[in-house]
Amino acid sequence: MLLFRPNLLVLMWTSAVNFPQISGAPVNVEIISLLPYNFGMGTALVRTGSAFALAVEEANKRYAPYLNMSLRLMYNATDRNCEEVAGQAIRTLSEYYYRKTDPESVYAIIVSQWDWLMFANGASADDFVDKEKSPTGMATGGTFRSYAEFTLRLCIFHRWSHITVLLQTKAFSNFYSEVADSLFRAAAEYSGRYHFDVNLNMFDLVDESMIAALNHVKYRSRVIVILGPGATCLRMLERAEGLTNGEYVFIVIQPQQQGFYGKASGFNNPNTTNLAAFRSFLYVTFKSPSGAAVTDLNLKLVRQAKALYNVTYAAGTQPLDGFSVMASYDIVDLLAVTVNETAATRVRGSGWSGRHLAERMSNRNFSLTVGEMYVNEEGARTLDLDVFAFNTTTNSMQVVNPWNPSENGPSVNWATNTGRPPLDVPKCGFSGEDGDCAQQRRASLRTLILSVILGGGTPAIIVLLLLWAFG
Repeated sequence: MLLFRPNLLVLMWTSAVNFPQISGAPVNVEIISLLPYNFGMGTALVRTGSAFALAVEEANKRYAPYLNMSLRLMYNATDRNCEEVAGQAIRTLSEYYYRKTDPESVYAIIVSQWDWLMFANGASADDFVDKEKSPTGMATGGTFRSYAEFTLRLCIFHRWSHITVLLQTKAFSNFYSEVADSLFRAAAEYSGRYHFDVNLNMFDLVDESMIAALNHVKYRSRVIVILGPGATCLRMLERAEGLTNGEYVFIVIQPQQQGFYGKASGFNNPNTTNLAAFRSFLYVTFKSPSGAAVTDLNLKLVRQAKALYNVTYAAGTQPLDGFSVMASYDIVDLLAVTVNETAATRVRGSGWSGRHLAERMSNRNFSLTVGEMYVNEEGARTLDLDVFAFNTTTNSMQVVNPWNPSENGPSVNWATNTGRPPLDVPKCGFSGEDGDCAQQRRASLRTLILSVILGGGTPAIIVLLLLWAFG
């Protein structure tokens, strides 16, 4: 009789697994999804379930007869958020471990005790790959910190250190607040190597609050990171009339180009009266995979999504444009590759260890169906991100190479007088009255005072001296 021992769990974004204890038979891997059916996010089963199902089917074909993968979906049709599905799934998995109110703590307990693997198909917090708390956590969807560190590297490359983060309150996704938090923590860790001065201003989705947030920027920095849905970022740029002298940089970060997150193309053909703001605009987002294999896979996913969930895709949109769909397929692919490798070297009768598999997956490159993937030593996927900038010729957004503008295509058409990226601190400072400008102002006042004295204007002298003292 074959003995089965649970060996892999994927958190509320993904799945879990069973492996046989004895050799000689196919390795049986059961992937358990703890995803809600549909809660309005790209990680939900209604969007990602077809990717899991197709990936399992393809893996079984590729590795037959040595690997037998199956998929179990643990959800109630009425579940509308992660907390609802988490409670039901945890009770099903282990009643006696359900003793904490934080779902992520419960998952961490179970995977640690049972030595299961745990995956996430959406961006994860740092704790998810903290080996003290979650020794088998694999952030296949990358981490919020990945977006933050990429943004900070952009700033270092351009010698920008003063950054204002404008964060929309009550956004539909916690992605934006998580990235904001990661930006502050990552910037602090650069201490001693690079000095960042990062400040935060939160705004509501009303004109008065948005304009106040933009005015706040003027005296703090020239680099503005806007964290909110695409439509919000567009409104902010359209209201940035006072920040269009070419001295400012706007950076928008989105996890993908779908749904409420918006698309880079949504910033095409802006109002010409505010064009300078768009010329100083960088749009950072997930890089959609491409190639013949991806084209074929997209066609299969479209058919699978329609058959299983009655989901259709709008013209010009492909399933793998959604980051969570790609990450979901990659989870199964990554697991199949690693289990297949491990089966060839595993000591007979030794069982399967989630920790061991997590170690085998970390700090290495993979060539998967969708494309190349690097998993760092912490178990987090290194995100492949695109940077879009505004093309003044086509009046539209285009992918640029921010690291080496002279190579590999177009560069940013900066709105500065020199055509170079804006300075971190303008020559007249953030107030407009510092540095060279302060010296010029004092020199102008001295000249004016002298001319008044020579002209005999005593009342005027008193007024000008007051301006000199208090202006």
